[in-house]
Amino acid sequence: MVFRVALVVALIATQAPNAQNPTAASPEYGRSLFTFYCASCHGRDARGRGPMAGALKIAPPDLTLLSRKYGGVFPSAILISLLRDGDQSWVISHGSPEMPVWGPVLQRSTDRELAEVRLQSLVSYLRSIQAK
Repeated sequence: MVFRVALVVALIATQAPNAQNPTAASPEYGRSLFTFYCASCHGRDARGRGPMAGALKIAPPDLTLLSRKYGGVFPSAILISLLRDGDQSWVISHGSPEMPVWGPVLQRSTDRELAEVRLQSLVSYLRSIQAK
């Protein structure tokens, strides 16, 4: 199973989103990031049913229900913190406190401004797909 995950990650990494270093966050850029980096586990529809979800110890959450989970308020700051800094509760499903494969893209980028635009874009996209 680990080999399968590593193979998928390696194949995906060769086809990264080709945005020309955006300088401002946008939901459109966030969608391309989500599709590329997150959909394998969270599903293209962000409902937690991606093709790699079965490889995780805990099923990925339905990301379209974040606002409902937080009483009708979209948790932007919480998401930024989780994606940037990690969360110990993810250790069970991911094996480390950060997103296992995408941590360097969202957290430890040598271009901190680009990493921030990526984070803000991803959060902006997730805000745009919340269930009504």
